[in-house]
Amino acid sequence: MAKKKHSSIVMATYNGEKYLSEQLESFCKQTVLPDELVVSDDNSKDATKEIILNFAKTAPFKVLFVENNHNSGVVKNFENALKHAKGDIIFFSDQDDYWLSNKIEKYMSVFEDNKEIAYIFSDLKVADENLNDLGKSLYSPKTAELAHNYEKTPLAAFKDIISVKVFVNGATSAFRREFLSLICPVPVTTMLHDGWTAALISAVAKVKFLSEKYSLYRQHRNNVVGYRGYSFLLRLKNAAKENKQRKIDELNCLRLLLKRLNDLNITHKQESTSFLMNKIEILERHIKLYETNKASRAFSLIYDLTAGNYNVYFQKMKSFCTDLAAMLTN
Repeated sequence: MAKKKHSSIVMATYNGEKYLSEQLESFCKQTVLPDELVVSDDNSKDATKEIILNFAKTAPFKVLFVENNHNSGVVKNFENALKHAKGDIIFFSDQDDYWLSNKIEKYMSVFEDNKEIAYIFSDLKVADENLNDLGKSLYSPKTAELAHNYEKTPLAAFKDIISVKVFVNGATSAFRREFLSLICPVPVTTMLHDGWTAALISAVAKVKFLSEKYSLYRQHRNNVVGYRGYSFLLRLKNAAKENKQRKIDELNCLRLLLKRLNDLNITHKQESTSFLMNKIEILERHIKLYETNKASRAFSLIYDLTAGNYNVYFQKMKSFCTDLAAMLTN
């Protein structure tokens, strides 16, 4: 008989007293309970620590609380939690969401039924501050359709993540423990811990997307998904202003991903590294364009558009329009 897989929830907290208790409550209401909850706290100044320790006294599963002596930031806080997790399957959790009762059961069942699946993520329900369902999904139907092909199409998830066609919300994700050595240490980049994890695992193993929703994502003033309060033109203008720095940040992330994949003895990574190197070359060229005249910038971007580079490595026309606006206004 196969050995039962154990699950760990890893949560990074910081001044989370307002919503934390409801998230902890949702763990206790799971149809299949986690085997452990690992909480790393980033030197909170509110009642977060007290809430966790009181919860641990009566929780129907093991609770491990670790804390940082100083504020280390969200990435290193999650990394600290990861280092203490013992489960075979590791779930990321935010401190302010709410899990629906069948989440762990469904994910564990998928991992058990398909040994090749290394990473799972899903859609979620967007809720207001009081957890009232707003009738919105994280993913559009078009994005969900893309993600449905990940299990059957090698590297499709990796390419969509690197080209930013799909954003993987870490709070909906879980992965197999054997990939911890690939993920850690987690560098502090604009990808954060969840983007880093999704990118690396999808570069070398199978990913599955679940269109069903297993979490409520709480919208509040400090945490808003997909906000569209500004006009398209204003968003385009703001994106253009930040374009060069964003490309530099992305370039640094991709170089770190490439180095991690090359440093480790991993099979089946050649296509992933080739894709990374191609995008790195394009980003390097785009950054250098800021040193040229505007005509040269426009010509180079139009070349990338007609050559298909924007379709393959970026968000198609959206990225082209943003780049062109940035190059012609800076």
